[in-house]
Amino acid sequence: MAERNTSETIPRSLLTGAGVMVLLALVFSGVSSTTDIGALRVSTSPPASVVRIQFRDEADGSVTVFDADHDEIVAVVAPNSNGFLRGVMRGFVRSRMLHNEGPETPFQFIRRQDGRHSVVDPATGKRVELDAFGWNNVGAFSRLMDEALKAREANKHRLVSAGGDALNISPAIQTQLQ
Repeated sequence: MAERNTSETIPRSLLTGAGVMVLLALVFSGVSSTTDIGALRVSTSPPASVVRIQFRDEADGSVTVFDADHDEIVAVVAPNSNGFLRGVMRGFVRSRMLHNEGPETPFQFIRRQDGRHSVVDPATGKRVELDAFGWNNVGAFSRLMDEALKAREANKHRLVSAGGDALNISPAIQTQLQ
C-alpha cells in the first residue's frame, strides 16, 4: 500500500466548518431579502434645500461649478484639489457615459431636513449619500451648496462680459477673479 502524505491535506473539520459558514450566509441573506429582518434601509428625509449644479472642465485642470438655475458661477475648484468631490463627480460622469447621457442635465445637491446630504443625477437615477463618507468629505459638497444658496439670497452682482451678456457671479467668486 502507498503511504499517504498527510501534510498536504486540509482537515475535514475545517472544510465542514467553512461549508456551514457559507450555508449560513446564504440562509441569512435569503431571510433578510424576503422578510427585511436585518436589512439596512436608508430613510429619505424631505429636502431642506436643493441646488442644481453643472460642472465645466477648464484647460488648466480647474473645474468651474455653476448654479444651473441662475447661470451663476458658484466656485472654481483648483487643479489637483478636492479629490473626493472630483472622484464622486467622475463616477457620475462615467455612469452618464454608460447610459449615453450628456452633460446637459444638472446634478442635484440635496441637503435634507435631518442634516444629511445627497447628490442625485436625474439623467441616470444614480444617488450617492455623502454622509457615508464622513464629515470632511461632505464638507466639500456642503461648501458648494452654501455658496450657491448665499448667491441666491444676496443681491446678485452682475458683470457684463465683453459680448454684452450678463453673467451672475457670487461676491466670493468675484474676489477670486480679481
